[in-house]
Amino acid sequence: VHLGTWLILIGTGLRCLIPRGYETDLFFLVHLGQILNAAVGPIVMATPPKLSVDWFPATQRTSATAIGTVSNSFGVALGFLLVPALVTSFHKMGYSGVQFMVFTEFWMTAGIAILIFAYFPAHPPTPPSISSQTARLPFKESLLAASANRDFWILCICGGVSQGIFSGWSSVLSIILNKQSGYNDDVTFGSTSSFVRSTAWLGFLSTIIGIIAGLGFGLLADLLPRNIKKLLLMLLFACVACFTWFVLAVYQVAHVTWLGSAFISCVLGSSFLGAANPLFYEASVEVAYPVPEGTAAGVLTLLNNIGCLLFQIIGMAGIFKDSHPERARAMNFVLVGSIAACALLAVFYKETYRRSQLDTEKNGKPSAVVVVSDKTKTINYGTTDDPHRVFKA
Repeated sequence: VHLGTWLILIGTGLRCLIPRGYETDLFFLVHLGQILNAAVGPIVMATPPKLSVDWFPATQRTSATAIGTVSNSFGVALGFLLVPALVTSFHKMGYSGVQFMVFTEFWMTAGIAILIFAYFPAHPPTPPSISSQTARLPFKESLLAASANRDFWILCICGGVSQGIFSGWSSVLSIILNKQSGYNDDVTFGSTSSFVRSTAWLGFLSTIIGIIAGLGFGLLADLLPRNIKKLLLMLLFACVACFTWFVLAVYQVAHVTWLGSAFISCVLGSSFLGAANPLFYEASVEVAYPVPEGTAAGVLTLLNNIGCLLFQIIGMAGIFKDSHPERARAMNFVLVGSIAACALLAVFYKETYRRSQLDTEKNGKPSAVVVVSDKTKTINYGTTDDPHRVFKA
């Protein structure tokens, strides 16, 4: 956490060194700052499952993970409205709106960094559960164990591809729904017609409701333990239905021509996918145990970034062109197709709760079989005599 804080603090600070205007030899600092900020992404996204197991009991872990994962989305939601509003308003006043924006982001980051450096202990005084204090596999062995875990890879592919492509899609929403399609990025509220055609408000509300849904389903998963697969399948197939409705509305297919159809379907689809995000992280660390939570969540985050990269590559390969703005809408099919494929693949995921099983054992000394480099080994978790003890089968 401290490393990520330093990186993002330096990254946002470098962007403030650019003088007003862009005609400068120092503009490379903007790129360097953005690279440092991007490097923090995997750290931030993979941290919540680790923090939840260290600080919260088993009955609250999914809720805690949900809070951590959706917190990042809250900043994204603010960006949909805050960035265009700042840039536009300060430009009209004769100032550089972009420069004011990067200074605002730096001071927000600095304030949070001060709080983290002042007090951020690694562990609570008392472990909240048995699994929080038991040994995990070393890094090399954990990678080998994860690579041989079929269900773990199904979860990572489903979660990484669906969430990653959605992240890439939402980041260029104003390009996909451009003026050629009758949309704009106006943040002012004039009429209902202009409101439902504003990509700024569409992105903002989609993300906010996704945050609320993520928190709600995180709590629901804690109240209904060992039902994550059912919740995930329900959310993914509902998401496919909503974004299919969205595509039909954007292309104004017969019977789906109502002005608010695209707006409502996009908000609903985004909320369902947002609710699935913390469930993917919790399910992946459960099925991968005793692989460390940071490693399991890190693999999922890596595939998330790869999914986003694939979406951007497809877009840059000829879809996003100023000469043919109407082509951008075709990227909606990439979104729907990828989520549908992930929903079908998730059906074959066999849910297991190895970590939760450890916490529910009365004596705290259960054993389980894991596969490490094609050799079956039985690991005795949580024994008081030697938590690292390994027995060959």
